[in-house]
Amino acid sequence: MMIERLNYEKGTIGLLIAYYRKNKLMTIKEMMNDDNGAICTFSTLRSIESGKSSRDDFYYRLAKNLGLDVTLAADKYSELYRLRKKLMTDITDLSATRLKEDLNAIEKKLKAYDKTLYLRELLSMYRDIVIFILEKRYPSKENVHVYHYLKDHLAKEDKMICLYLLISVSSQFKELMDVRMSLFGSLDEYPNEEFLFPLRLRRLFYGQNSLSYVLDKLNEIDQNRSLYHGYLIYDCYALLFADMNMFDKAQSYIDRCLDIAKRIDISDPMRNDLYGQAAIIAYSLKDYDKAIAFFDESIKYGNNRGIRMILYFDALERTDHKDKLKAYLYDIDVYAINNHYEKLVTKYYKEKYHSIHKGKKYYNDLEDIILDDLVEVANFGGDEVKKILFDDLSDLVSKTKAYSKLHRFKEVCSL
Repeated sequence: MMIERLNYEKGTIGLLIAYYRKNKLMTIKEMMNDDNGAICTFSTLRSIESGKSSRDDFYYRLAKNLGLDVTLAADKYSELYRLRKKLMTDITDLSATRLKEDLNAIEKKLKAYDKTLYLRELLSMYRDIVIFILEKRYPSKENVHVYHYLKDHLAKEDKMICLYLLISVSSQFKELMDVRMSLFGSLDEYPNEEFLFPLRLRRLFYGQNSLSYVLDKLNEIDQNRSLYHGYLIYDCYALLFADMNMFDKAQSYIDRCLDIAKRIDISDPMRNDLYGQAAIIAYSLKDYDKAIAFFDESIKYGNNRGIRMILYFDALERTDHKDKLKAYLYDIDVYAINNHYEKLVTKYYKEKYHSIHKGKKYYNDLEDIILDDLVEVANFGGDEVKKILFDDLSDLVSKTKAYSKLHRFKEVCSL
């Protein structure tokens, strides 16, 4: 059994040799030779690069030709698979504490194997998936390319981790967006794997599925699952009912999520999203004080708030918490905000509350910011965001009498 496993590892190392040779623009002829002469024949190199197993010494010399190295010690792979088994359990349970421990172990091993073919690629993949889950930080484009290249050649467990990572980050990489349907299709190879349940759930929302179709499919899912999977199901229900403007129902499900979140060890980005969604639902129910409280919680757990920040600012205005809003805006560095829409919204409110001179030019400038910068925010954010900006613009126009700007806003925002 050990021989077969090493043959698999050698096969994957061979594929990586081909990948890095082509990346370095080395020809087959250049790869076949080193300072000691010929390494192997043309046909042997072709065979190795296609994933077939060959003599150990070929791998050592070929890797060295790439400025890398190889280990074929079985105990090194056994360590890797023990780490992988623990990692998959911790991701399935979504234990943020245990995942942080895993990350420390992975990074130590990466330091030891930073030039070792196959070990470094898998350890990098393990590190990238943990960092994404814990911090919503995306892997490098080069790493994503390597994982996508290896995907169909990996052993079952590693392929599942690879799919989990690639689908999770696909929105940020064009090469993955182009094949996203086939990535989701690969989940069919593992219909009963609990590890991939979050992705199968997400798949319901991808493509042209109607809300009623997704709701029917959710109702078919066995509800007797782990707390974490129950959390994911309730979160989907909350999202669906919010999309159908059934906010009372949405709130009942987000309340279940909030209750479960007290009992499980979810990551900070998930808490950020949870409190952000709870805030949006409360805002839609016109419970502005509750919305503010949820927004405050969301802010504690990360900076990925996006367009929903306009609802936070509006709720603070509606409840006459303008001093709190001014303090928040004073401390914030607009240019450090990564999300495009959040940056536009925050820049507008900062101008609105921290401009010194408030004459006619001040009002005209705010009108122009709404019409030049925030129209795309309005169109992306939906009816509530459009109404907030339209009401703001109406108030400004009442002072400047530039009524044509109101008509222009209605036109470009389909009001």
